[in-house]
Amino acid sequence: MSHILIIKEIQYTDKLEELFSKEDNIITTIKTLEDGWKIWAKNLNSENPVDIILIERSRINEVVVKFGTRIRRQSNIPILAVSEVEPDVTCTSELDKLTIDFVTSPLSADMIRKRAMKWIKKMGKLQENKEKNIVEQVCRRLDSSRGNITEKISEKSKFIESRGIKIDTEKNLAWDEGKLLELRANEYKLLKYFMENKNQILVKQQILDALKTKEDKTLETNTVAVNIRRLRQKVEKNPSRPTKIKTIRGMGYLWFDDK
Repeated sequence: MSHILIIKEIQYTDKLEELFSKEDNIITTIKTLEDGWKIWAKNLNSENPVDIILIERSRINEVVVKFGTRIRRQSNIPILAVSEVEPDVTCTSELDKLTIDFVTSPLSADMIRKRAMKWIKKMGKLQENKEKNIVEQVCRRLDSSRGNITEKISEKSKFIESRGIKIDTEKNLAWDEGKLLELRANEYKLLKYFMENKNQILVKQQILDALKTKEDKTLETNTVAVNIRRLRQKVEKNPSRPTKIKTIRGMGYLWFDDK
């Protein structure tokens, strides 16, 4: 059972609360971001803290960014914003930094519900992995004290480099000119796939297949375009005139490496 906070400043979808309720979720619906903040803060240390914040708004702008910044000072709770207008480039960049997901309508209530539940499931797994990593760290320290350190994997085999970007495939980290890139899971997978297939035209279906996971075998049709736009904002000096991730009209996309 999850606690879902819906901030409905404008209604795009019918029956959203009804769909969530069918899964025995706790639904709290209010009308303003300020009231949303109060509800979230009030339940922060309760038996049923809010698991995700869903915002329905006519426009995703700096007001949502300020709200997200306020939340992020205390929590990494998933925030999903739904609007009929896509945010501008500056706002999109700020939303990415705050890991605030956003979609533009028209979308069915069921599609929004599935996206929200996917975030809740992901956060649950992250918490499990965090606890698992703590146990593994303790075990490694114990092994180290006994002199049972496993031989390290070859440094050369775990790195991919192209156009000033370096990926550590073992740690799932990427750097641009030595600066650590803050990438979402799909952005990292997309960057890695491009760099592993540099100077090759990749069609949309190939990229979708590369992004799919065992848990989520279906992705929205706009997934490729959305993730490429976000990735360009992080690896291109001028995202509106990309030199690394090229669009090959009528065919697909290409990671260009002239070396």
